[in-house]
Amino acid sequence: MTEDELKIIAANLSALTDEASSVMERRFAHLYGLARALGGGELSDAKRGEYTRLVDEVETPGRSSGQEGDFSRLLLRADRISLCSFIYENLGGRHGPPSPEELLGIEAPPDEDVPNRVCYLHNFFTDKAFSIFADALEGLTVSYAPDFTGVCEEVYYGRAKYCILPTENSADGMLSGFRALVGKYELNYVLTCDVLAQDGESFTRFALLHRGIMQPPTVLGERVFEFTASFDPGGATLPDVHDAASSFGLVLRHINMLPASFSGRSGMFDLAFTYGDMEKLAKFLVFLSLELPQFEALGLYTHLSSGE
Repeated sequence: MTEDELKIIAANLSALTDEASSVMERRFAHLYGLARALGGGELSDAKRGEYTRLVDEVETPGRSSGQEGDFSRLLLRADRISLCSFIYENLGGRHGPPSPEELLGIEAPPDEDVPNRVCYLHNFFTDKAFSIFADALEGLTVSYAPDFTGVCEEVYYGRAKYCILPTENSADGMLSGFRALVGKYELNYVLTCDVLAQDGESFTRFALLHRGIMQPPTVLGERVFEFTASFDPGGATLPDVHDAASSFGLVLRHINMLPASFSGRSGMFDLAFTYGDMEKLAKFLVFLSLELPQFEALGLYTHLSSGE
């Protein structure tokens, strides 16, 4: 290839790059205009319906309708992520867009009269977990229950503010039986910690749980957002959610598929992401609310090291 041919190719590539940049700029401008057209205010069923109508499936040109695979979503994944970010910026009023707590409906604690008590099944490992949690939340008292169902019922019926359950271990991963108790008794994560076994390597992860999502405690540790989601044909996919989370600076912590016996249906997942920036987390929550409105938050919580 001659030097003149190389120059021609380089010039053509440069021109295409300029064209692509112009297209991206105009695309972003249209997406921002679309976000403004959806209006401010709060996330509502009406807004979700309008969003779905705008980005829902349209017939792919050049194909006959009625056959599987003949439809695709109007906006690409990257477009929808950007659109949700712009929608977030236009939510709220003069005080600015909502916080993650507002988007999740976290209000003043309704359980002020509930004893500041932690209930758990008394044993060596749970005692160690309680010790770690008690260092993070002052003024806790303890009560014991004879079994794990009794532990959960103490919180469900308002006789204790928190309970402690094991949620996973290094040998088995997620402990599905205990995860089922979390769902059955409408519990949400507040804190988690790992308790090491005597070998110093294997561990059991314990969770401090509360009925209802709480404001994250102001303690040092890894900040986590965890939720349950199912994915229906034609809607957002698991890769969509992962890419959106990555775009907003969240890092995947785990994905656990829930057994059909637990959820009553297949294709349900527990997903957890670590986060550092509250505004980026809020943008991700807007994406979930519009793209995956059936998601269910399990908690904004902090994972404490075993040394705390």
